[in-house]
Amino acid sequence: MKRLIIYIISALIFSGLKINAQNNNEVIGQSIIEQEITEMLPPLRSLQDSAELYSPLLKMYDSDIIIQDMKVKLEKREWMDYLGFEASVKYGLFDNLLIVEDLGLTESQTNTSEQMRYTLGVLFRIPLSAFADNSNISIAKEEKEKLRFKKEQTLKELRQLVIIQYYNIVKAHKKISIFSQDVEVYRVQMIRAEKDYENRQIEVSEFARLHDLSSKAMSNLEESKAEFATALQILQETVGVKIKLNTK
Repeated sequence: MKRLIIYIISALIFSGLKINAQNNNEVIGQSIIEQEITEMLPPLRSLQDSAELYSPLLKMYDSDIIIQDMKVKLEKREWMDYLGFEASVKYGLFDNLLIVEDLGLTESQTNTSEQMRYTLGVLFRIPLSAFADNSNISIAKEEKEKLRFKKEQTLKELRQLVIIQYYNIVKAHKKISIFSQDVEVYRVQMIRAEKDYENRQIEVSEFARLHDLSSKAMSNLEESKAEFATALQILQETVGVKIKLNTK
């Protein structure tokens, strides 16, 4: 009766673990477990470049820098408002001053005539405030530099984030490799334990202990597979592309 209960419990536990294993194995095949993960992933530098191109935050900084650059040009262009051209046309009677020199004597006289006159000139008006305060251009330039430094810092943090997420995948894959070996070791031990138990060479407590260790090894393996799949999906969200593992 005790043997039957043990077999039933074993069947239930292993069937549950088998279902989880089937779900994770849809993402992580045996070929992925056996190969070196760094050889299957794209190069780290290319992932960083993809993240830089995809990052909405960096694109926002680019737009802000362009807007600030336009503000700088606008502040400089305001000086052109002080310049202008003035032209006029007048028609009517005008008095003209004539200076006549005859026999060493100089004589001035006026002459009235009907004429059309044209005038053209450059108008240059500078308010006193323009000399007192020219800080708007400097402020606009500093704001642009500030945005540029923010973008550089964000880019640095983004590339660091990709490194962290990349090695989270490597770490999870290493766990899978270790726990896979543990599962295989306990599988062999369980086969031998079942035979020893049938032949009454071991006690029920020893069989249950090995069974518990085997179950924990399988549970650790499935958790590491889930961790690997999660880390891979997080990295994909950061770089903005689907990562295809290069399996042989």
